Amino acid sequence: MAKKHTPAVEADENENPEIKLQEITIQGISFTIPAPYYEGYVVTAAEAAALNQTYAENLRNNFAKSVKAAAEADAQVDVETLQAQLTEYASTYEFQGRRRSVATPVDPVAREAYKIAKQAVVEALQKRSIKVKDLPEGKLDALIAGLIEKNPDITEEARRRVAVTTEATSDLFDSILDAA
Repeated sequence: MAKKHTPAVEADENENPEIKLQEITIQGISFTIPAPYYEGYVVTAAEAAALNQTYAENLRNNFAKSVKAAAEADAQVDVETLQAQLTEYASTYEFQGRRRSVATPVDPVAREAYKIAKQAVVEALQKRSIKVKDLPEGKLDALIAGLIEKNPDITEEARRRVAVTTEATSDLFDSILDAA
């Protein structure tokens, strides 16, 4: 990424003018925060350590089934063979990014419609004894998007909920300001 220049100050090599946003949930409340890392971002030593830790945890978690199966199949586990398999797996492993809520919109109405549709899809899957984690990559988001597209009432309900929440929040802040 080319560095930006201002008359007197050179911009940081990691400066990204298009910071994306992401949603997190803390104690059941949704918050929007920046997602400052992007392709080409130059990591610091601490960021590299965190990424390497996550990489190691992902390899460990993803390879655990193979180790367990080998241990159950043979009392004398062939560690050299497992090491070769893990090395091969590690050589092709790539981070897949977030699996959940990748398609969650930032717009409040669209975000609420997504939540409503997701709840309906998850409930429908549960009735059919299908686990969300067993769905192919991106399938949950496709089901949610399809449900929203086919049912405009979901977006209308989302508009209503956002309006009610906005009004209630406004009333609450007005009463707090009036009391001050």
